[in-house]
Amino acid sequence: MDSSQLTISGFLSRAVTLYADRKVYTHGVAGLGSTTYREIGARVDRLAHTLDSLGVRRGDRVATLAWNHQRHLELYLALPAMGAVLHTVNVRLGVDQIREILRHAGSVALFVDPDLVPVAAEAAAGLEAPPRLVVNTSVAPADLPPGWAVYEELLRGAPAGPYDFPDNIVETEPAALCYSSATTGRPKGVVYSHRALYMHTTALCMADTWALSESDTVLPIVPMFHVNAWGIPFAAVWMGSTIVLPGPAPKAADIVGLMREHDVTFSAAVPTVWSDVFGDFERDGNLPNSLRMVVSGGAPLPESLLTRADRLGVPLVHSYGMTEAAPLVLVNHRKRHLVALDERTSVTSRLRQGLPVPGLDLAVVRDDAPVPWDDTSSGELVLSGPWVAESYLDDERSRQAFRDGRYHSGDVAKVDDEGYVTIVDRQSDMIKSGGEWISSVDLENALMTHDSVSGATVIGVPHERWDERPVAFVVLTAAVTDDQLHTHLQERVPRWWLPDQIIQVGELPLTSVGKYDKKRLREQWHTRAAQGR
Repeated sequence: MDSSQLTISGFLSRAVTLYADRKVYTHGVAGLGSTTYREIGARVDRLAHTLDSLGVRRGDRVATLAWNHQRHLELYLALPAMGAVLHTVNVRLGVDQIREILRHAGSVALFVDPDLVPVAAEAAAGLEAPPRLVVNTSVAPADLPPGWAVYEELLRGAPAGPYDFPDNIVETEPAALCYSSATTGRPKGVVYSHRALYMHTTALCMADTWALSESDTVLPIVPMFHVNAWGIPFAAVWMGSTIVLPGPAPKAADIVGLMREHDVTFSAAVPTVWSDVFGDFERDGNLPNSLRMVVSGGAPLPESLLTRADRLGVPLVHSYGMTEAAPLVLVNHRKRHLVALDERTSVTSRLRQGLPVPGLDLAVVRDDAPVPWDDTSSGELVLSGPWVAESYLDDERSRQAFRDGRYHSGDVAKVDDEGYVTIVDRQSDMIKSGGEWISSVDLENALMTHDSVSGATVIGVPHERWDERPVAFVVLTAAVTDDQLHTHLQERVPRWWLPDQIIQVGELPLTSVGKYDKKRLREQWHTRAAQGR
């Protein structure tokens, strides 16, 4: 039996060999437009020469703070092929969080989009060993700080010939690194081996998952800093798909325009994005007829969104994943005997997160025993498999999350009699808003730094558009307005973390062990909401 190593190093070479003239498009980024896999292959050689000259060595971590565009894709492909580690950083995090992630990872270089240079510069300035800094553009911005290099200038100065990529990379070597938020607010690093990403990419191409293939034109709306854009760039390159990269923060009209211009067949995003896109479809009647699958993930799928998709004729598929699983875990693929269900039953069934992806060993357990498949009994979702992490990077929280050879997700779930899994709650108090995590603890700590706040706790409450939004309860020692507290928070957390409401109370309820009782606070909020307060 052949013992070839399962590495992602050959993904690009396959595309260059078999689909050299297949297109890769970038929109909304100066200096980028239409290219081919052949041209990307040549540029990746130059990029590898450049990284080598910057001192990047096998096993080194190289960070990106970037949106969805060709240069970011080139880093996706060059770094793992060199034996280095692609470290994508969430651009929506605050300066302190980015600094902590860079410090913990020990990233030796940081590639940054022009609009993110101020944040990156501030984050890097606080590090004892700051990374080499490169701006992802063709010409240096006028206000670029000293010491930064320019991506295209580096490539122009690199040798034009092929790079001698190592041919002895072992499948267990690290290929990528992402950080997931935690209940403490301190990010948790997850390292993906070549083998894990190879197997995960294989899963994305299976018929009963997303069935990505060379016949697809793929539009990854999910950001490339968000769990490797759910693995879509790797799969699209390996299969030789046409790729449409939307650039920074595309609006609904941009997305619809790209779908129609390029006859997009596959796309993926969080529900809030699809809600806006469907609104554009409904207003203008401009639904592309090329779409074969639209994936909604990163947050529960609202019934209203699924109903709108059905009315429009959008082939919407619910999926579920997590950073610890690279991320795909569940896909709501319809078993053939369920396709003919009546409309009400069909909608209810399709709202479930789905069936386990082939290759994963998944269970819902309570007291270490599987729960019945009765769509009622709930327990914790635990899993193992070839693309599931075995630990966090240098983090004591690994002992709690990874036990007995399985990852304990902290998500509460139930299973119906067909094996479809529904996520019903989370054991943590993290708030998931628009597919991104907000740390209630970090918000509480930020509120407590105000001189007039003696107590603070934050809960997540339901929101039709964003799934959840934060609401803060505070105890004050002196008069202060909500606007003043918001101003205080804006200096400490990302703007989109700001609580929708700040409720002043005389005291905060406590549990029997002296912790703030968030269950009672949620009940109080629901009572206030019902009273219109």
